[in-house]
Amino acid sequence: PDLAVHALRSLSKKHSAATFASRLLQYMHEKGVRVNLKHMNAAIASCIRSGKWQLALGHLREMTLLHIPPSAISCSAAISSCQRGQQWRMALDLFKEMQTRHIEADNVCFNAA
Repeated sequence: PDLAVHALRSLSKKHSAATFASRLLQYMHEKGVRVNLKHMNAAIASCIRSGKWQLALGHLREMTLLHIPPSAISCSAAISSCQRGQQWRMALDLFKEMQTRHIEADNVCFNAA
């Protein structure tokens, strides 16, 4: 699992990494590797550079299904992905959802939203 976190974090720096990160998460699921918050955060972060906001939101939904509560980092990355993809309304909706879930926003959230 730690190697997967490292791989996913490395991918977040690449422009076209979001799809590969999603495939890596799927592979981990198939092999029975327990996916955790760090894995999900890294996968969501990989969506920022490419502006793949739909994929970032999909990972957030997946976290709910896996009973992994999103963190400020998860939400910040998803908001940043929406911002990069020029989905301002979605970014603001996520920001409001953070407040509803009592997730404390960080500077990244405020700047992106």
